[in-house]
Amino acid sequence: MGECTYPSGDVVDVFVAEARVCKRVMLFTSEIGFKRLLLEGDSLSIFKKLNLEGENRSIIRPIIYNIRILERHFEEVSYCFVPRAVNRATHTLALEGCRRQLSCF
Repeated sequence: MGECTYPSGDVVDVFVAEARVCKRVMLFTSEIGFKRLLLEGDSLSIFKKLNLEGENRSIIRPIIYNIRILERHFEEVSYCFVPRAVNRATHTLALEGCRRQLSCF
């Protein structure tokens, strides 16, 4: 298990921010050598797009494309939607990351 904060102050759209977080998680877990990844989050629309096969025509298409490329670094990747109440630790880390404005692992 691992965790990190990563500043993303240049993003004004929450939808794009959530997608970038997923991409950043994949980079982080790949860098520390994980081979299997279960990515949980409370953004239902993002996780629906990540679980869809085929072409994505949304605003986050380039990010989803990059995530698909990063999937190749893993033996297995699963995306799972969880309610916000279950995901409180993530929101606590996000607030801490906003406060510090620098990466922390």
